[in-house]
Amino acid sequence: MFALALFAQLGCSHSEPFPPGNFATDQPFIQGPPARLTAQTGDDDDLRLTPDGSFVYVVNHQCMAFLLPHQARDSRWICPPRFQFVTDGYGLPVLSQSRRLAFVLTRQFENAGYPFYKALLVAPFSDIRDTTEVIPIPFRSVVDDLFHLSVRRAAWLRSDTLAILTDGLVYLTDPADTTRPRPFVRLALSGVSSMESSRDGASLYFKLAGDSRIQALKMEGRTLSTVFDFGADSVGLFTIGQEHLAAATAGELTRIHLGTGSSTRFATYGLEIRDLAMTADGSDIVVSAVDIAGNGTSDLYRLSQ
Repeated sequence: MFALALFAQLGCSHSEPFPPGNFATDQPFIQGPPARLTAQTGDDDDLRLTPDGSFVYVVNHQCMAFLLPHQARDSRWICPPRFQFVTDGYGLPVLSQSRRLAFVLTRQFENAGYPFYKALLVAPFSDIRDTTEVIPIPFRSVVDDLFHLSVRRAAWLRSDTLAILTDGLVYLTDPADTTRPRPFVRLALSGVSSMESSRDGASLYFKLAGDSRIQALKMEGRTLSTVFDFGADSVGLFTIGQEHLAAATAGELTRIHLGTGSSTRFATYGLEIRDLAMTADGSDIVVSAVDIAGNGTSDLYRLSQ
């Protein structure tokens, strides 16, 4: 167990339009469209939807913040404590149905150009000090002896199985399994650029690099199907709800109703989308994006019609 020091709710050293705990107003930073929700001096990214329907994202690589649907204000912050000469940071948070939080912890000396510790960890959301190290970063996979420098994304499946995306490959492991070396299963997929699990954890949705199809792999039986094919459209990141699919396409964001195939298109107005998340009913889409004409950092925006 890696002992993660007690987190603090406040105290990230950057500016924010709405300080944590300030509920005087709940208006967007800029009304839009699209509505701009944050205006940090650093990046707001690693955006995901939690099982309880709120959005979680990382603020300036330092804190995890939680945003309620249709709101313009964070409801909670989790920040690592400050130690003399040492800086901790979070990344890639994703919460399971059983309230287990997977996240990347980076620890480095102040003013150092690289971390002395980086790992993908899992902890109960009720006490994120109680961590289990899933893999160090970089890591060597014991199932195929491949060396990987980073983790791109993580997703929870049924039975608290964790799917890990790195270098186009997807590995599965059970963080509760204390066997050493940790057992992994490698899925028969290659070139995966983005992935997300279904709400019930029964399927893994993914997109291959250079492919316009969003596909689903049903974990039981490992059956493969195409969820939607965007054809000639260039498709980047995507997210899945109960009946909707939202994806970053050329110059816009497209929401598809999976039952009827009808689409709604949202102009992104010069935004370069880095991440996106959508409520289960498809009614609220939040993106982490860079304003191409801005300072090069990503903020949160709400896209709606």
